[in-house]
Amino acid sequence: MAPSVRVPADYYSAPTSTLRPLFPTWVPFGCGSASLAFLLLLFVGGAWVQRGGMESMMNLVLGTMQTEMEGMYAKDVPDADKKALSEAMASFRANVQADVVPLTQVQTVLKIVQPAIADNSLTRAEVATITEAIRKANVPAAPKAPAKRIPS
Repeated sequence: MAPSVRVPADYYSAPTSTLRPLFPTWVPFGCGSASLAFLLLLFVGGAWVQRGGMESMMNLVLGTMQTEMEGMYAKDVPDADKKALSEAMASFRANVQADVVPLTQVQTVLKIVQPAIADNSLTRAEVATITEAIRKANVPAAPKAPAKRIPS
């Protein structure tokens, strides 16, 4: 006799108790739990960024970058230039953390620093360029005008 082949009409007309499930029973619970965890993480992350988390993150990035740069100075960089860069970076980090400097200025500084440190060496000219860029970016943002109230 020929092997039994289940045709779609038989499959759909059979009682549900005899049908094998397509996925294991844990799949909907696992995927639902994962999506719930993702949404929770998304909302918590948004609240963290809204409450100053981005400034803290940028301060951490700048601090790590400053520590790495201290070991990259070429022999021709004088101590005065090293100190000027260190002081400018410390002031910039403090202003970023206090939300005095807009984050767009941080991006400007990072675009200048990234190619300079790509070769793991900082020449005297690169140190001067970075220090000047940090000083220019360290200008506080203009105060925001108060919002106008619309009469109701």
